[in-house]
Amino acid sequence: MAKALPEAAQERDFQRATILSLAGFSFTAAAGLAVLDARTRLGLQLPIWFVAVSFVAYLSAHNMQAYKATWLQDQVATALSEAGSLSLNLALISLLLSANKPDEGLASWFKCLVTVVALSAWAVDHIARLYIECTYFGAAAEEGSNEHA
Repeated sequence: MAKALPEAAQERDFQRATILSLAGFSFTAAAGLAVLDARTRLGLQLPIWFVAVSFVAYLSAHNMQAYKATWLQDQVATALSEAGSLSLNLALISLLLSANKPDEGLASWFKCLVTVVALSAWAVDHIARLYIECTYFGAAAEEGSNEHA
């Protein structure tokens, strides 16, 4: 578990660039929601929470890229990035669901469709990442145990 990752597997520069751009997006969304008037903000507490969680998760994942060297650190950085991604999706969904006045023009079918598409896209990506990481690290663990035998 504490085995060092090869430099190619760490992909620090690519990961940091991607995470930093998404953290910037989360911060922009948080700033945009924060400047709304107080009455509007009351109805948007859940989206504000999800955007804040997204920003903190992405920022933490970005910081962790600086010293990510072992499998466990890689997993924590990936988990933080995934939490940020899920939080952005949940912020979008909660914004749509908070628009519940009939005169706002968002039909129920549209809200359901966006919810299903957003969560499905995230889930497919998350499951693919888990599968790839388990396959890669499972093969690396088998290689390591075969070397010791």
